[in-house]
Amino acid sequence: MRDEASFMGSLRRRRLAGMTLISAKADSFVTSWREGGGLAGYIGLCVNQTSFVETVKYVSGTEQLLPHRIGLFDGAELLETEVMGSMQLTIALVDKRSMPLRRNSVATLRSIAADRHALPTLDLLGTVVTAVADNPGIGPAAAAIARDTIRDLLSCLLDDPANPAPRAVEEGLRVSVVRWVDDHLHVGSISPTAAASQHNISVRSLHRLFAGTGETFGAMVRRRRLEKAARDVVSTEDMIQTIAMRWGYAEAGQFIGAFKRTFGDTPMAYRRAIMRVADD
Repeated sequence: MRDEASFMGSLRRRRLAGMTLISAKADSFVTSWREGGGLAGYIGLCVNQTSFVETVKYVSGTEQLLPHRIGLFDGAELLETEVMGSMQLTIALVDKRSMPLRRNSVATLRSIAADRHALPTLDLLGTVVTAVADNPGIGPAAAAIARDTIRDLLSCLLDDPANPAPRAVEEGLRVSVVRWVDDHLHVGSISPTAAASQHNISVRSLHRLFAGTGETFGAMVRRRRLEKAARDVVSTEDMIQTIAMRWGYAEAGQFIGAFKRTFGDTPMAYRRAIMRVADD
């Protein structure tokens, strides 16, 4: 896809149907692209995770300094990108054939990235993209939902930047809430009020967001906390009390009780059973 590049860094790719996610880290570099090359069939979403300056040159001869931490581009238009400073970003390349694009709709991509009305949806897109790219352990079903959410939000941005589809926004927002919960499990109790405030929605809207998933917000928090702690039970030799404190349980007994109700055994007994199976 590249004619010439001074890229020196690391790249990690994850492929989903009709989409490729790329996580990249590098120092300053310049990359040139062939007009009509392999990138031409994709729409790109860049999520910048560090502060750096990026200038993009297009086939039309225009240049653009990325105005927001999230940028959109049509691969057919790219001519050259120049990054100044150490960067870390995630890129989602979406196959144009997998999206119901209207004629000339991709021409609005650059203006969308600078449209303040589109910023909330762009931020939501960025959250979903980085959540999938940073968690390779996400199962196929969850990855497919995230992929469809990315495509739906992107399609809606191209149609109407200020009014994305409610279903796509809801799914993206739910992903964002779950990720925020994961990042705060260690603090202990997580209230619906705190989660709602962080995402600029009411507590009632937060509960409604999870009503169609088959579990309440509180049940989701308890499940995620137990899943994280259970993983450490089988993958580390840490003391049970240490694991319980790490994942926000008030005391080891609380963790042991929750673990036994779910897995039918205490954490230590479960760990020993797993070790016996591994030794056989």
